[in-house]
Amino acid sequence: MFFEISMKRLIVLQPKHLYTQQCEFLPVLLTQLILEVNKMKCSEDHGFYVTPTTFKDIGQGRVRSITGAVAFPVEFNCIVFKPFKGQILEGEVKRVYRSGCFLSCGPLDDVFLHEAMMSGCRFFQNEGTESACFKNEDEGFEIRAKTILRVRLIGVKWVEDQCTFKSLASINGDYLGLCFV
Repeated sequence: MFFEISMKRLIVLQPKHLYTQQCEFLPVLLTQLILEVNKMKCSEDHGFYVTPTTFKDIGQGRVRSITGAVAFPVEFNCIVFKPFKGQILEGEVKRVYRSGCFLSCGPLDDVFLHEAMMSGCRFFQNEGTESACFKNEDEGFEIRAKTILRVRLIGVKWVEDQCTFKSLASINGDYLGLCFV
């Protein structure tokens, strides 16, 4: 689910970005803020940091004596994406294995769809090729790499050492499964 949160960060601008006639202050500060948000990637409390949206306050800059860089305290709003149990997402199948498949749902890369969570689907591996898929012969569809699925998250876990979320999904339920785009 997407949320907008308020955040504070100390943004450091190098002297070369401050005193040129070609550079304006706010675009340079915004660019550095976007780079800082991209470095943060994810947290257990907020989820995945997507993008800053609006500046709330830019504080007084302080010059760092050794480098000459200027540090600005910045308060801003940021869009975040946090996965929750029971949430419905659309994702693209990345890899198919005998035990299930992995999906990517926006910034959430590790969504596992176990074979038990795909009722009526059976695993097929073509001889001589690497293409594996799950087929549902009753409803006449296949789940293979690059297939778009609508899934329900049935488990979400924060993994501290990888600084990301791992999720377990299901396509059992109404309006879940293959997406026709």
